Amino acid sequence: MLKRKVALLVVLLLVSGSLAIAYGNGTGDKMVEIKAVLSGKVLAKGLVQVGQQVESGAVLVNIDSFAGPAATARAPMDGQVEKVLVSPGEQVQTDTVVIILKRNN
Repeated sequence: MLKRKVALLVVLLLVSGSLAIAYGNGTGDKMVEIKAVLSGKVLAKGLVQVGQQVESGAVLVNIDSFAGPAATARAPMDGQVEKVLVSPGEQVQTDTVVIILKRNN
């Protein structure tokens, strides 16, 4: 029972931390750093382009994982891709900033 409560607490802290990162520092920041949640080699298929409009939940970067292609970064809100910081074939690690997204108003 205690392990379950600890696991739930960890999940809640991770989610709240992700939301805090995704929604800036509360001062109206429009640029958001999107970090990889999985490690692997970046795939060309599904990699967004600078200037592309994306909706919340859209896949921004796919990697080649041991189980096949997997989304390592998704848009936390609607916005426009300002910078793509990775290239196809590049190896990325968890928590690496891969995309800069400009939040839509």
